Amino acid sequence: MVMMLDSSLNISNWSPIQPGQSGQFKEMTTENFPNVELALEPVFDSLPADTESIVSISYTHREVAAHRSAVAIFAQKIIPELAAHGYFDLVLEIFPHGEPDDLIEQELVAFNQTGVIGREMRRFIRVLDEPNFELLLQRTHQHGIRIHSGGVDYNNIFYTTFNPRIAEDPAALFAEREEIARNTGSVIRTLARAGKRVASFGGCAHTNIHPRPDAASSSFGVSLAQDFPERFAAINLVIPELSARFHYHKHLDLPANYRWQQAIPESGVNLIFRENSYTIVLTKH
Repeated sequence: MVMMLDSSLNISNWSPIQPGQSGQFKEMTTENFPNVELALEPVFDSLPADTESIVSISYTHREVAAHRSAVAIFAQKIIPELAAHGYFDLVLEIFPHGEPDDLIEQELVAFNQTGVIGREMRRFIRVLDEPNFELLLQRTHQHGIRIHSGGVDYNNIFYTTFNPRIAEDPAALFAEREEIARNTGSVIRTLARAGKRVASFGGCAHTNIHPRPDAASSSFGVSLAQDFPERFAAINLVIPELSARFHYHKHLDLPANYRWQQAIPESGVNLIFRENSYTIVLTKH
Protein backbone atom coordinates (compact mmCIF):
# COMPACT_ATOMS: atom_id res chain seq x y z
CA MET A 1 0.00 0.00 0.00
CA VAL A 2 1.06 3.64 -0.47
CA MET A 3 2.36 5.08 2.76
CA MET A 4 0.55 8.17 4.08
CA LEU A 5 3.22 10.31 5.70
CA ASP A 6 2.16 12.93 8.26
CA SER A 7 2.42 16.38 6.74
CA SER A 8 0.44 19.59 6.52
CA LEU A 9 1.62 20.23 2.97
CA ASN A 10 -1.26 20.60 0.53
CA ILE A 11 -0.53 20.39 -3.20
CA SER A 12 -3.04 23.16 -3.95
CA ASN A 13 -0.83 25.55 -1.94
CA TRP A 14 2.32 24.05 -3.31
CA SER A 15 5.94 24.31 -2.35
CA PRO A 16 8.52 21.79 -3.58
CA ILE A 17 8.03 18.37 -1.98
CA GLN A 18 11.22 17.00 -0.48
CA PRO A 19 12.19 13.43 0.47
CA GLY A 20 10.10 12.23 3.39
CA GLN A 21 7.24 14.65 2.74
CA SER A 22 3.82 14.14 1.19
CA GLY A 23 0.96 16.32 -0.04
CA GLN A 24 -2.72 15.79 -0.81
CA PHE A 25 -5.13 17.12 -3.43
CA LYS A 26 -8.67 15.86 -2.81
CA GLU A 27 -8.45 12.07 -3.24
CA MET A 28 -4.80 12.20 -4.34
CA THR A 29 -1.61 11.69 -2.36
CA THR A 30 1.85 12.88 -3.40
CA GLU A 31 5.08 11.46 -1.99
CA ASN A 32 8.73 12.04 -2.79
CA PHE A 33 11.20 9.21 -3.42
CA PRO A 34 14.95 9.28 -4.18
CA ASN A 35 14.54 7.56 -7.57
CA VAL A 36 12.17 5.87 -9.99
CA GLU A 37 12.95 2.38 -8.72
CA LEU A 38 11.91 3.17 -5.15
CA ALA A 39 8.82 5.04 -6.37
CA LEU A 40 7.67 1.84 -8.07
CA GLU A 41 7.67 -0.19 -4.85
CA PRO A 42 4.31 1.16 -3.54
CA VAL A 43 2.78 0.34 -6.92
CA PHE A 44 3.94 -3.27 -6.85
CA ASP A 45 2.99 -3.55 -3.17
CA SER A 46 -0.57 -2.48 -3.98
CA LEU A 47 -1.06 -5.46 -6.32
CA PRO A 48 -1.64 -9.09 -5.28
CA ALA A 49 1.51 -11.19 -5.30
CA ASP A 50 -0.24 -14.55 -5.70
CA THR A 51 -2.34 -14.01 -8.82
CA GLU A 52 -2.33 -12.32 -12.21
CA SER A 53 -1.97 -8.54 -12.23
CA ILE A 54 -1.34 -5.75 -14.72
CA VAL A 55 1.03 -2.78 -14.70
CA SER A 56 0.62 -0.36 -17.62
CA ILE A 57 3.43 2.18 -17.90
CA SER A 58 2.85 5.18 -20.13
CA TYR A 59 4.90 8.11 -21.34
CA THR A 60 4.96 11.13 -23.63
CA HIS A 61 6.75 10.60 -26.94
CA ARG A 62 9.99 12.51 -27.41
CA GLU A 63 10.24 14.84 -30.42
CA VAL A 64 13.38 16.85 -29.60
CA ALA A 65 16.74 15.10 -29.32
CA ALA A 66 17.91 17.35 -26.47
CA HIS A 67 15.05 16.17 -24.25
CA ARG A 68 15.30 13.17 -21.95
CA SER A 69 13.97 9.88 -23.20
CA ALA A 70 11.22 8.03 -21.34
CA VAL A 71 12.10 4.96 -23.41
CA ALA A 72 15.66 5.03 -22.04
CA ILE A 73 14.39 5.41 -18.47
CA PHE A 74 12.00 2.51 -18.97
CA ALA A 75 14.77 0.33 -20.41
CA GLN A 76 17.35 1.16 -17.77
CA LYS A 77 15.28 1.50 -14.60
CA ILE A 78 11.87 -0.12 -15.01
CA ILE A 79 12.50 -3.33 -16.96
CA PRO A 80 14.69 -4.81 -14.18
CA GLU A 81 11.96 -3.98 -11.66
CA LEU A 82 9.30 -5.68 -13.79
CA ALA A 83 11.38 -8.86 -13.97
CA ALA A 84 12.13 -8.75 -10.25
CA HIS A 85 8.40 -8.67 -9.51
CA GLY A 86 7.47 -11.45 -11.92
CA TYR A 87 6.18 -9.51 -14.92
CA PHE A 88 7.52 -11.51 -17.85
CA ASP A 89 5.05 -10.47 -20.56
CA LEU A 90 5.31 -6.96 -21.99
CA VAL A 91 2.87 -5.48 -24.53
CA LEU A 92 4.46 -2.74 -26.65
CA GLU A 93 2.54 -0.06 -28.51
CA ILE A 94 5.44 0.52 -30.93
CA PHE A 95 4.76 -2.75 -32.80
CA PRO A 96 1.53 -3.10 -34.85
CA HIS A 97 -0.76 -6.00 -34.03
CA GLY A 98 -1.32 -8.60 -36.71
CA GLU A 99 -2.45 -12.16 -37.34
CA PRO A 100 -0.17 -15.04 -36.27
CA ASP A 101 1.09 -15.60 -39.83
CA ASP A 102 1.90 -11.91 -40.42
CA LEU A 103 5.60 -11.13 -40.73
CA ILE A 104 5.67 -8.79 -37.71
CA GLU A 105 4.16 -11.46 -35.44
CA GLN A 106 6.53 -14.12 -36.74
CA GLU A 107 9.50 -11.85 -36.04
CA LEU A 108 8.28 -11.12 -32.51
CA VAL A 109 8.01 -14.86 -31.81
CA ALA A 110 11.54 -15.33 -33.16
CA PHE A 111 12.84 -12.39 -31.10
CA ASN A 112 11.45 -13.89 -27.90
CA GLN A 113 13.44 -17.02 -28.68
CA THR A 114 16.69 -15.52 -29.98
CA GLY A 115 16.88 -11.84 -29.01
CA VAL A 116 17.53 -10.91 -32.66
CA ILE A 117 15.62 -7.84 -33.88
CA GLY A 118 14.03 -8.65 -37.24
CA ARG A 119 13.98 -6.42 -40.30
CA GLU A 120 10.23 -5.83 -40.06
CA MET A 121 10.53 -4.96 -36.37
CA ARG A 122 13.15 -2.35 -37.23
CA ARG A 123 10.75 -0.56 -39.56
CA PHE A 124 8.66 0.42 -36.55
CA ILE A 125 11.41 1.48 -34.16
CA ARG A 126 12.99 3.76 -36.78
CA VAL A 127 12.11 6.88 -34.80
CA LEU A 128 14.04 9.47 -32.78
CA ASP A 129 14.28 6.99 -29.92
CA GLU A 130 15.53 4.11 -32.10
CA PRO A 131 18.73 3.49 -30.06
CA ASN A 132 16.67 3.46 -26.87
CA PHE A 133 14.11 1.05 -28.31
CA GLU A 134 17.01 -1.21 -29.29
CA LEU A 135 18.22 -1.00 -25.69
CA LEU A 136 14.69 -1.72 -24.44
CA LEU A 137 14.50 -4.86 -26.58
CA GLN A 138 17.95 -6.01 -25.50
CA ARG A 139 17.04 -5.55 -21.85
CA THR A 140 13.75 -7.43 -22.14
CA HIS A 141 15.51 -10.41 -23.65
CA GLN A 142 18.28 -10.28 -21.05
CA HIS A 143 15.67 -10.40 -18.29
CA GLY A 144 13.60 -13.16 -19.87
CA ILE A 145 10.66 -10.90 -20.68
CA ARG A 146 8.51 -11.83 -23.69
CA ILE A 147 7.25 -8.98 -25.87
CA HIS A 148 3.87 -8.78 -27.58
CA SER A 149 2.45 -6.37 -30.14
CA GLY A 150 -0.19 -3.88 -29.02
CA GLY A 151 -0.04 -1.15 -31.64
CA VAL A 152 -2.19 -0.23 -34.62
CA ASP A 153 -3.70 -2.85 -36.92
CA TYR A 154 -0.88 -4.31 -39.03
CA ASN A 155 -3.09 -4.38 -42.11
CA ASN A 156 -3.77 -0.64 -41.72
CA ILE A 157 -0.27 0.76 -41.15
CA PHE A 158 -0.22 2.95 -44.26
CA TYR A 159 -3.33 4.75 -43.06
CA THR A 160 -1.92 5.26 -39.57
CA THR A 161 1.76 4.66 -38.67
CA PHE A 162 3.19 5.37 -42.12
CA ASN A 163 0.71 8.08 -43.07
CA PRO A 164 2.88 11.20 -43.60
CA ARG A 165 -0.17 13.47 -43.14
CA ILE A 166 -1.75 11.80 -40.15
CA ALA A 167 -1.38 14.94 -38.02
CA GLU A 168 -3.60 16.73 -40.55
CA ASP A 169 -6.10 13.88 -40.84
CA PRO A 170 -8.41 13.70 -37.80
CA ALA A 171 -10.02 10.47 -39.00
CA ALA A 172 -6.67 8.70 -39.36
CA LEU A 173 -5.48 10.02 -36.01
CA PHE A 174 -8.67 8.81 -34.36
CA ALA A 175 -8.27 5.39 -35.99
CA GLU A 176 -4.67 5.14 -34.78
CA ARG A 177 -5.57 5.91 -31.18
CA GLU A 178 -8.61 3.65 -31.17
CA GLU A 179 -6.71 0.71 -32.70
CA ILE A 180 -3.92 1.00 -30.13
CA ALA A 181 -6.40 1.09 -27.25
CA ARG A 182 -8.32 -1.88 -28.62
CA ASN A 183 -5.27 -4.01 -29.44
CA THR A 184 -3.20 -3.32 -26.34
CA GLY A 185 -6.22 -3.82 -24.11
CA SER A 186 -7.17 -7.08 -25.84
CA VAL A 187 -3.66 -8.57 -25.64
CA ILE A 188 -3.28 -7.59 -21.98
CA ARG A 189 -6.68 -9.06 -21.14
CA THR A 190 -5.89 -12.35 -22.92
CA LEU A 191 -2.55 -12.74 -21.14
CA ALA A 192 -3.94 -11.82 -17.73
CA ARG A 193 -6.84 -14.25 -18.07
CA ALA A 194 -4.27 -16.94 -18.85
CA GLY A 195 -2.74 -16.29 -15.43
CA LYS A 196 0.14 -14.04 -16.52
CA ARG A 197 1.51 -11.01 -14.74
CA VAL A 198 1.46 -8.48 -17.58
CA ALA A 199 3.08 -5.10 -18.23
CA SER A 200 2.59 -2.68 -21.10
CA PHE A 201 4.44 0.37 -22.38
CA GLY A 202 2.94 3.06 -24.59
CA GLY A 203 1.50 6.55 -24.84
CA CYS A 204 -0.14 8.08 -21.78
CA ALA A 205 -3.45 8.76 -23.56
CA HIS A 206 -4.10 5.01 -23.67
CA THR A 207 -3.74 4.11 -19.98
CA ASN A 208 -5.85 6.95 -18.61
CA ILE A 209 -8.39 5.64 -16.09
CA HIS A 210 -10.14 9.02 -15.92
CA PRO A 211 -10.01 10.21 -19.57
CA ARG A 212 -11.63 13.34 -20.90
CA PRO A 213 -14.91 12.53 -22.71
CA ASP A 214 -13.37 13.30 -26.11
CA ALA A 215 -10.47 10.89 -25.41
CA ALA A 216 -12.36 7.97 -23.87
CA SER A 217 -12.07 5.75 -26.95
CA SER A 218 -8.27 6.16 -26.87
CA SER A 219 -7.94 4.50 -23.47
CA PHE A 220 -7.90 0.85 -22.46
CA GLY A 221 -7.30 1.86 -18.85
CA VAL A 222 -10.98 2.35 -18.01
CA SER A 223 -12.07 -1.15 -19.05
CA LEU A 224 -9.05 -2.91 -17.52
CA ALA A 225 -9.58 -1.14 -14.20
CA GLN A 226 -13.19 -2.38 -14.28
CA ASP A 227 -12.36 -5.93 -15.41
CA PHE A 228 -9.42 -6.40 -13.02
CA PRO A 229 -10.32 -4.44 -9.87
CA GLU A 230 -7.42 -4.28 -7.41
CA ARG A 231 -5.23 -6.08 -9.96
CA PHE A 232 -4.54 -3.21 -12.37
CA ALA A 233 -2.24 -0.22 -11.93
CA ALA A 234 -1.55 2.53 -14.48
CA ILE A 235 1.71 4.45 -14.19
CA ASN A 236 2.35 7.75 -15.99
CA LEU A 237 6.06 8.54 -16.36
CA VAL A 238 6.28 12.34 -16.54
CA ILE A 239 9.32 14.13 -17.93
CA PRO A 240 8.43 17.84 -17.52
CA GLU A 241 9.94 19.12 -20.77
CA LEU A 242 7.94 16.53 -22.75
CA SER A 243 4.60 17.05 -21.02
CA ALA A 244 4.92 20.83 -21.45
CA ARG A 245 5.06 20.60 -25.26
CA PHE A 246 1.78 21.21 -27.14
CA HIS A 247 -0.24 20.69 -23.93
CA TYR A 248 0.62 16.98 -23.88
CA HIS A 249 0.02 17.14 -20.13
CA LYS A 250 -3.72 17.03 -20.85
CA HIS A 251 -3.32 13.26 -21.41
CA LEU A 252 -2.00 12.69 -17.87
CA ASP A 253 -4.42 10.98 -15.49
CA LEU A 254 -4.80 14.04 -13.26
CA PRO A 255 -7.81 16.25 -12.44
CA ALA A 256 -8.46 19.07 -14.92
CA ASN A 257 -7.87 21.71 -12.22
CA TYR A 258 -4.64 20.15 -11.00
CA ARG A 259 -1.56 22.28 -11.73
CA TRP A 260 0.78 19.49 -12.75
CA GLN A 261 3.87 21.72 -12.96
CA GLN A 262 3.67 22.28 -9.23
CA ALA A 263 4.29 18.58 -8.60
CA ILE A 264 7.74 18.78 -10.21
CA PRO A 265 10.22 17.94 -7.44
CA GLU A 266 13.45 19.76 -6.71
CA SER A 267 15.12 16.39 -6.17
CA GLY A 268 14.24 12.73 -6.54
CA VAL A 269 10.85 11.92 -8.07
CA ASN A 270 7.30 12.58 -6.91
CA LEU A 271 4.75 9.78 -6.90
CA ILE A 272 1.13 10.93 -7.20
CA PHE A 273 -1.44 8.29 -6.26
CA ARG A 274 -5.07 8.42 -7.41
CA GLU A 275 -7.11 5.23 -7.12
CA ASN A 276 -5.47 2.71 -9.50
CA SER A 277 -3.46 5.46 -11.17
CA TYR A 278 0.08 6.53 -10.31
CA THR A 279 2.04 9.42 -11.79
CA ILE A 280 5.83 9.54 -11.41
CA VAL A 281 7.12 13.07 -11.96
CA LEU A 282 10.81 13.67 -12.59
CA THR A 283 12.78 16.84 -11.87
CA LYS A 284 13.23 19.55 -14.47
CA HIS A 285 16.06 18.93 -16.92
